[in-house]
Amino acid sequence: IVLDAIGTVQAFNTITVRAQVDGQLVEIAFREGQEVKHGDLLARIDPRAYQAALDQAVARKAQNEALLANARLDLQRCTALARNEGVSRQQQDTQRAQVAQYEAQVAGDQAAIDSARTQLSFTTIRSPIEGRVGLRLVDQGNLVRAGDATGIVSVAQLRPIAVVFTLPQQELPRVLEALARGPVPVEAQTSGGSAAQGELLTLDNVVDAQTGTIKLKASFPNEDGRLWPGAFARVRLQVDTVPDATTVPLVAVE
Repeated sequence: IVLDAIGTVQAFNTITVRAQVDGQLVEIAFREGQEVKHGDLLARIDPRAYQAALDQAVARKAQNEALLANARLDLQRCTALARNEGVSRQQQDTQRAQVAQYEAQVAGDQAAIDSARTQLSFTTIRSPIEGRVGLRLVDQGNLVRAGDATGIVSVAQLRPIAVVFTLPQQELPRVLEALARGPVPVEAQTSGGSAAQGELLTLDNVVDAQTGTIKLKASFPNEDGRLWPGAFARVRLQVDTVPDATTVPLVAVE
């Protein structure tokens, strides 16, 4: 028993790669339409200003660490003198507070280093997923800013890929029963006539009250790349198999 529907092919994940820092785009490291792996280099932003900020933060920490080391030595001297009442208790407490102050400054410097290192890492843009890059949205040499609406390029995951389709709400019980029995096979056929085999992944959590339909999502390995995001597909969902049934040709039924 097969249910027929019309669906739309969707990439499993679609990412618009955007800059997270401001700067000049100095390198485009991909070809349009290229297949990329997770972590592959896509682009670089001029890192000089962010490298300088990191170096400055490292130098500030080194300066405060030197002051902290000197303050700890002074505290040791004050502690030794305090045993013989060579310094007052107030002087010893003041020196201890000075050490705590420098310790806090060093901790703040480390946080500034971590922040600067993170900003520097954003100048190297890598692919967050495995997939196919689309058409370039900005050219090398342009100034990019964090949060640009257009982004640099989009990456779409094509393997596996999904097909979203709708069925009347009356078919919901049969689909749920089929899912309870195990994997539900789904066939998707594009306009070119090629068919791909997959299985039902899930149903939406609500029925559309306006249309009386419910959305379903099927997953396909798409190793041969027959299914393409945005394309329409005819979907055949096998919800049951009747054993030892008597069948007649459809044209024989009057």
